[in-house]
Amino acid sequence: MLLGLTACGEASTTGLAGPVDSGQPDSVQPDSTSPECAVEVRDADCDKSQRPIVFVHGTYGSGDNIGNVAQLFGSNGFCQDRFLAVEYNSLGGNPQGTLDALIDGVLAESGQNQVVLMGHSQGTRHCYDYLADPIHQAKVAQYVHLAGGPRPAPPTGVPTLSVSSNSDTLVTAAGVTGADRTVVFETQDHFAVAASTDTFVAIYNYLRGEDPKYKEVQCGDAMVTLEGISESFADNLPVAGTLEVHELGSSPRTRETPTTVVTMGVDGHVAPFQLKRLTAYEFRALDPSRKIVGHQYFAPFKRSNRLLRFLSPSKGLARIVTDAVVSDDRHTAVVARYAAGAFRQDLGDSLTIDGVEILNDTIATAATSTVGLFLFDANVNGQTDGGALAAYTSTPFVKGTDVFLQATTPAFLEMKFHNTVLHVPNWPSLSEGQTLVMFP
Repeated sequence: MLLGLTACGEASTTGLAGPVDSGQPDSVQPDSTSPECAVEVRDADCDKSQRPIVFVHGTYGSGDNIGNVAQLFGSNGFCQDRFLAVEYNSLGGNPQGTLDALIDGVLAESGQNQVVLMGHSQGTRHCYDYLADPIHQAKVAQYVHLAGGPRPAPPTGVPTLSVSSNSDTLVTAAGVTGADRTVVFETQDHFAVAASTDTFVAIYNYLRGEDPKYKEVQCGDAMVTLEGISESFADNLPVAGTLEVHELGSSPRTRETPTTVVTMGVDGHVAPFQLKRLTAYEFRALDPSRKIVGHQYFAPFKRSNRLLRFLSPSKGLARIVTDAVVSDDRHTAVVARYAAGAFRQDLGDSLTIDGVEILNDTIATAATSTVGLFLFDANVNGQTDGGALAAYTSTPFVKGTDVFLQATTPAFLEMKFHNTVLHVPNWPSLSEGQTLVMFP
């Protein structure tokens, strides 16, 4: 019986645990310099005996969809550079070649001979295709099936954990027939089945045979290591350019020399770089011609993160989403995301900007499964009208609502979701691009 699966509904379980990997972080040290870091789980002390984990995202998704789960694994001693995610065009692409190369690379680097493979939604189909090849199957020790709908047992008999939810409005709660363990949540939305803390506990318990020591993200090193990919939204095409990183100060828009400047390669890779832990930063993306693409903000990092995604407007099939944004220098256009699930007003979620509630029952329910929430003054009337924007009605995982965020006078927007408060500059959307905000 799994323990600790209560935050988003009780889980039912059947079957036996899969093969067990042993070990807990054995170097957890107090941090006398920060009251927020009563515990430190350092990168250098991670358990290198653990098998690497490789994740395949679903439609409109990307590798950061598993970021919350990866951070929780890292907080329990898993090596963050061995938690990888494949990127592919989710609107018609096939990740098989990329997936196999990624697995071969991490096996060679880690010295292990097998990985744990995880797939979410559309990604589960690609995982099944991968496992159908006996040569590929030999590289996989265990498989985790996340909100992938009903499937027969993997053709190669790989030990499997199946996770689903009765509240998933996109696929049924049915999972893998004959899985070694089946977990069915009651209130998880389609995205939360992959991204939530409860899912982390279920996966950890299955792989390790015990519950994790920590069910919240813990601090890592004083200097966190960040790495990621710059890509377009949904079609996940690499976007080259530069990323200027600024430490946020008291001025919303005045910027001095960047803390660091990182190259976004032609393959979109953002190579590892370091920043101070628990410090607010702004990530300002510029294309190769030095034109501003947009600004991105995360909650101050508690530990290293190797799965960052720096998103740019789509130039492919997903343009229907990004082109619907009305850009005007009189207002700010914000895209809000939540790392651990969809926005759910029906479960008590509240997202406020300068004290004004943004969520409503047309854009933030289990049925909408809203992972990306577009906020802008759609009719450019200088006021917040709320509701749901028609441009996003037929688009999965993405919704929009009319919110006026003035950009004429420089100011910080106070954005609050759950217990996280972020102060985000009100950049003019026409000249400065869209503002992306990721809540933990």
